[in-house]
Amino acid sequence: MVWLERVLTYGKLDSLSNALSRKLLAMGAGPETVVGLLMDRCPELITAQMAIIKTGAAFMPIDAGYSDSCISFMLEDVEAPFLITQTRFIKERNFQKTILFNMDDPDIFEHHTAQ
Repeated sequence: MVWLERVLTYGKLDSLSNALSRKLLAMGAGPETVVGLLMDRCPELITAQMAIIKTGAAFMPIDAGYSDSCISFMLEDVEAPFLITQTRFIKERNFQKTILFNMDDPDIFEHHTAQ
């Protein structure tokens, strides 16, 4: 995958999504779980989607243009315990009842195997 000047091979995408899916599984994601997804369009978005699918959970895409109250309602309505997002959204919004996974944090992939 090529995005702007960044290249992400299928092998790397698989490796990164496996690392994130293991973290999600360890925290309790799986079938019958919904994971919120609030991100800009970028390669990490595809990585997050693949990771969620690998856990057997469903993902709920959230538009960044929605109000805080709308996002809170959506997360509560589907009982989403997790939200995968980025630093800018964490700084702009309040997610008190949700476990956050920050895709901008390089430690989120600490157990992946580089390819």
